[in-house]
Amino acid sequence: MEEAKRLLISTELPVSQIPEQCGFEATSTFNRLFKQQFGLSPLEYRLSQIEK
Repeated sequence: MEEAKRLLISTELPVSQIPEQCGFEATSTFNRLFKQQFGLSPLEYRLSQIEK
């Protein structure tokens, strides 16, 4: 998940491609686990980092 955070912040990859880059086959599983761990969806996380 740390790699996912890094990709969300430092690249312009579409959020839909991040799970595959991190070894997930199912985007829904990735999104659920990301939200459980960080309290935000991957898109919400990316947007929150842009605002800083």
